[in-house]
Amino acid sequence: MLEYGLARPEEEQALLDFGNYVFSMSHEPTDFRVLQPRIYGRPGFSKITQVAREEGRILGMVSAITGSLMAGGESLRYGYVGTVAAHPYHRGRGIMKRLMADTLNSLRQQGCDVAVLGGQRQRYQHFGFEDAGGKLALYLSQGSMVHVLGPGKRDRFRFLPLEENSGEDLQRLHRLHQSQTLVCSRPLSDFPLILRTWGGSAYRIYEGDSLAGYCYVLGGDVKEFALFDRELAPEVFQALLNTLQRTGMQVTLRPFELADHARLFACADSWEMSPALMVSVFNWQAFLQTLLRFKASLQPLAAGQRVLDIAGTGAYEITVTDKIVSVRETGLEADMALDPLAALRLTTLPLSQPLYPQHPFFNWFPLPFDIPSADAF
Repeated sequence: MLEYGLARPEEEQALLDFGNYVFSMSHEPTDFRVLQPRIYGRPGFSKITQVAREEGRILGMVSAITGSLMAGGESLRYGYVGTVAAHPYHRGRGIMKRLMADTLNSLRQQGCDVAVLGGQRQRYQHFGFEDAGGKLALYLSQGSMVHVLGPGKRDRFRFLPLEENSGEDLQRLHRLHQSQTLVCSRPLSDFPLILRTWGGSAYRIYEGDSLAGYCYVLGGDVKEFALFDRELAPEVFQALLNTLQRTGMQVTLRPFELADHARLFACADSWEMSPALMVSVFNWQAFLQTLLRFKASLQPLAAGQRVLDIAGTGAYEITVTDKIVSVRETGLEADMALDPLAALRLTTLPLSQPLYPQHPFFNWFPLPFDIPSADAF
């Protein structure tokens, strides 16, 4: 008989072995201790892992970490679901359905506003998740950079590994990260570990002897960066191409960041947009209010009042006056009624306008939403 519950501390090595086995069988050779060092590189992850056992043998596991997404001056509590694994010989027994339900219930009880994960869209729609947010990938080639910037100075920028012993520079870069908009709160002690997620590498960037910023590189592409002077971005990435001896790379931005990087966009050979990740919203009032207030800090929003009814969760009166945004539950008649998956498509996807061309919510949507790749699980 299957038994479900939290993992035990003494099972942690068995959990690692099980996760590595399942993902190696399904995908490619996997070592979660390397891919997720902040979670599986130290003891304690049994506390965040739901398991299925039969006669003491692990047949399924799902882990979930929690964190805070800082959006301007406010925050959302999120739970990130990862290492979703069922033994390949025991699928079809409802193991994953039960483990996902237990994990999501646990995140609700911990006060999370949203749950997020990455994976196959239709599979996780069954658990209430839908694509949300957007990432913009700029492809920079050696040729396109030279065409816009000229050959550049090869020795202008230096790139050194960001490690735990990086001293005062580590503290300065951590403060730089925390000062950005729409970022996950990261403890200083975990900052270098987080920037090794999925086998990535983090670099301190110097212009001469002056610290200029940092970048997180995964598979030869830049998934995250922060610079004290944003205008330097094109020259920094031209130098990084030369340093890494690559003919081209992708640099990821969030759509709302494009206004600060017009020069970088001009250097792009091509670009593409994709969903940020999959989301299930537990607290729609907090989700809508926090992200609408953040968007209002980025651009003017049309003043007005509208009601969005989300099936199974409630109706929400949204009021915008100047830059003041409020969202509250209401019994008023809805201007639009949607199921939760459709509501996520409307409120967060860059394609919300063509998907819902007659929606009555002015320029309020799409909302800026993302969990950075280095914080992924």
